[in-house]
Amino acid sequence: MTEATQQQQQPAAPTNATEAAARLDTLKADSGWGEKFLSGDVATVKEFHDLHAMIDAGDNVEMALAGITPGGDIPDSGAKLMANTATMLREIGLSDGVVRQALAGEGVPQAEFDAVTIWKGQRMRDPEFTAKYLAGDPEAGRLMTTANVVIANGVKLAEAA
Repeated sequence: MTEATQQQQQPAAPTNATEAAARLDTLKADSGWGEKFLSGDVATVKEFHDLHAMIDAGDNVEMALAGITPGGDIPDSGAKLMANTATMLREIGLSDGVVRQALAGEGVPQAEFDAVTIWKGQRMRDPEFTAKYLAGDPEAGRLMTTANVVIANGVKLAEAA
């Protein structure tokens, strides 16, 4: 095999924590790589540490959105909870933007917070909406969950000038 062919078969180096976690999962499934790692192969051990450093420096919210839970066989419980929450919120029908907002705890401008609070109050006083919501109507549940994400995360703090 020529050097050019070997280089073509090498996957692109990961550029973020999500890609690094996926690469590490692929490598851990490769028994040949595992043997080299356990035997102390310098390049393999370096790659392992480099990937872990990239994962540790990564954005937990983005990894949760990608369904990646760092930690291997004993995952970090916070990361696992985040990934499971992302999955649950998507199943309800929330967009990735709202899921990201929920996981990151991002507040919204005061005007948006006030509008959502008023909307929720109006819906909770609407017998038709509350009947649908309490009966498990998916659209009513999606709307109420979206409102609850906004209200739970509160108002975005003004940035210092």
